Amino acid sequence: MATFVDFTVGDNTSFERVIKREDYDTFESISGDTNPLHHDQKYASENGFEAPIAPVHLVMAPLSAIASTIFPGESSLYLGHKMQALRPVNYGDTICYSARITAIDATYKILSIRVLGLRDTDVVLSCDMDIQARSEQWQGQASQTIHQAEVGKTALVTGATGDIGSAIAKALAARGWNLILHYRSNKDAAQKRLNRGRRP
Repeated sequence: MATFVDFTVGDNTSFERVIKREDYDTFESISGDTNPLHHDQKYASENGFEAPIAPVHLVMAPLSAIASTIFPGESSLYLGHKMQALRPVNYGDTICYSARITAIDATYKILSIRVLGLRDTDVVLSCDMDIQARSEQWQGQASQTIHQAEVGKTALVTGATGDIGSAIAKALAARGWNLILHYRSNKDAAQKRLNRGRRP
């Protein structure tokens, strides 16, 4: 039996999905999105991309699975989100989705969740979403992919815009740490990574 009170701020999980070209065919038929940027090589090239890019809502699709199977699970009602698409995603890319509970409203049984989509060390997607549990407890067990919060742990990552620094930041963010990022240059890149480590 899963219960709402089992969740704590900082609980986190991560998993990977490959964004496949054939997934777009299904997405197109459901959404009606026929933008040639998503399927036409010539059009993509003429508009500054090496290849067609995946629709952002296709890349976002696993967020629904986070709500329905993990945070909180089958009792979920998706209330809303605020999302930023930070980098284009190509078909064939493997995206790591890292989700962490950032706040809990016990009165209304709402979990606030920060989700990052990472391709290697690049953040391609950042989303803050609110999910409500419709009951105090429900059938089924809590997902085994949940990692308990490492409460109060904060890391200073130097060289945060470099390959090594960003890889370390990615690993710590996936484990629910708060991040303080230090950098000498490339302010915009550092700011994007800083946003993923902040609690609202």
